[in-house]
Amino acid sequence: MEFADKFAIAELIQAWGLYRDQGKWKELRGTFTPDGHISVSWFRGPFEQFVERCRVSSASNRGWSRHHLFAPTIRLDKDRAIAETPVIIRVRQKFDAVEADLTSFSRFLDRVERRGDLRARPA
Repeated sequence: MEFADKFAIAELIQAWGLYRDQGKWKELRGTFTPDGHISVSWFRGPFEQFVERCRVSSASNRGWSRHHLFAPTIRLDKDRAIAETPVIIRVRQKFDAVEADLTSFSRFLDRVERRGDLRARPA
């Protein structure tokens, strides 16, 4: 089970980045539990509000971002896990009339919990 659990968690984390970047909002919502919270550089709070802010930003055409996620390191503890994922985030954003490209090298820290047959992040 350990390998299967780690694979499912890694797939969940990869799906998060893909759905976010592709604007698949319904699918993105499915990567967190309804009571999930997220903390990133520009937002801290309920995941549902995060998704809505991403959707509005994407619709405004003010820029774009892409998440390049690498293989996570996952520590399991029964029905919970901690995953650390290296990530490169590329952003193009307009500041007044100037377009700027930004690149950040970071890591995601995810708390994952099994609830029934589903794995979702309540972090």
